[in-house]
Parts: sequence; structure tokens; C-alpha cells
Amino acid sequence: MPKDLEYVAREFIDLAFKYNWQVVRKLSCGELAILFNLVIAGGFMSSRITLSEKLALRCGECEIEWVNSLCPCKLLTAENNNDQSATGWLDSMLRYVVDLAHGRAVLDPEPRQLLIGKVVLEIQRSVPLVPILLTSDGDKMGETPRKANWQQKYAYLVDHVRDTDRVSNGGVHVCCGGSIHIIETVPGKKKKLHCAWCGLDERIPVYITTFEELRNHFESG
Repeated sequence: MPKDLEYVAREFIDLAFKYNWQVVRKLSCGELAILFNLVIAGGFMSSRITLSEKLALRCGECEIEWVNSLCPCKLLTAENNNDQSATGWLDSMLRYVVDLAHGRAVLDPEPRQLLIGKVVLEIQRSVPLVPILLTSDGDKMGETPRKANWQQKYAYLVDHVRDTDRVSNGGVHVCCGGSIHIIETVPGKKKKLHCAWCGLDERIPVYITTFEELRNHFESG
């Protein structure tokens, strides 16, 4: 496994085993840095981390879900807004490790190494698709933002798009935030990328079916 990710995972696990997180209300600057490093390794663009009360998220008219029901922290964007996805992911990661520990304060070397491997896999799983450069003006296509799955125990540990995935579901225009759809202008012969918000149109070969093929097409000019 990558050495840097293993280091991030090891520090996070050591911190996770240090406290009873049901009662933690204070963390040192160094401990906050460990949590922040984990979030950045997971591909989030958060600007900073701070101690926080629980963040509530309304699901439907009456139902409330807690974004961070265990971790006493929240992530903030560069604009100082709540970074809900990053906060929820950190909370899910902490809950995941605490649950795997089964109440133990210390793990033997072998199960600890296995746990480090599991955390590294979740970090790698969290990293989103690298945006695809579409034009010389800097237009990029990224993956459609992932949403929490409240039907599973760790709601924010979700799969992301990979280069090998099919491109038929489209993505998002990074520049304006609009949805990019794949449209067949002539069935079986011609198709294009179209942004529903700004109207960007880019013709693509009809054979393209995956994000990798799309990336290679635009990289080859």
C-alpha cells in the first residue's frame, strides 16, 4: 500500500483508539491535524477543520439525520461554509474504525496492520474522478457529486466514479456546476457532451463508452 496513505491511516487509527468518542469534546491542534490530513487524503477540498456540535441534516419533512454523530468536528470550505460531505465522511470513517476495534484500546500487530489496510482502501475509494479537460479554455468534466446513502450504516462511505466506468451517466461541468449529458445527435453515428446549464457542446466519437476513453480522446487532441 502507498507509504504516505499508510502513515495517514496509522495516525488516524492511533487517535481513534485513544478516546471514548461518545464523550470527547476537546482535541489538540495536533489531533485536529491528524483528522484533517485524513480528509485531504480522501480527496476532499476542505479548507480547515474545527471542533463543532453535531450538524443536523433534514431528510424529508420530519426526519433528521446527523452528519457527525460521533466525531466532534466539522470541515469548512474556503468560503467558510460547512463542508457537509467531508464532515460526514470523517464521521463515518471514525465510526467504521471504532466499530472494527470492538471496544479494544490496543490491537495486536497483525490485526492492526489489517485495519490499516482497510482504512487505506476506504481512503482510496473516497478519491473522486480526476476531472477531464474538455477545451483549451479550461472547461472540465467531473463526476456527479456523490450523496450519502442513509440506508447503510456508514452513510458517507460511498463509491466514486472511476476511469473504467461507463460515461453514459454523464457528469458535472466543473466551471459552472451544470449537468453534462451524453446526447446522440445521430443514433449510432454521432454524439456529443452537452451542459444543461451553460450550453457547452463538445462532439465526441461514437465509440466512446468509458471515462478512460473520453479522457484519452481529449488528451490526444
